[in-house]
Amino acid sequence: MLNMSEITAKPIKLLQTAQHPCSYLDDKIATTVLIDPSENLDPYLHGQLAAMGFRRSGAHTYKPMCRSCHACVPARIVAREFMPNKSQKRCLKYNMDLVVQNN
Repeated sequence: MLNMSEITAKPIKLLQTAQHPCSYLDDKIATTVLIDPSENLDPYLHGQLAAMGFRRSGAHTYKPMCRSCHACVPARIVAREFMPNKSQKRCLKYNMDLVVQNN
């Protein structure tokens, strides 16, 4: 959770796309807000943006901003705190024969 006293006052340039087909849901129209790629996002600032629902793909930090749809819900999982439930354990056990290779 963000502590309001820790939020920086540095302005960030935002860009907005035109409407486009949604990448997540068929037959939906999306609009995306992007952080200007020339912005220098340090880890702390990126954490603040992630807490506000922004996502990162390579050098792009973005957030879906659709007027008529709010189905895209960001989720963050703290890996070291993850505890698989029974269903996930069963899935892991079922797939123990799979091998991951880096070529």
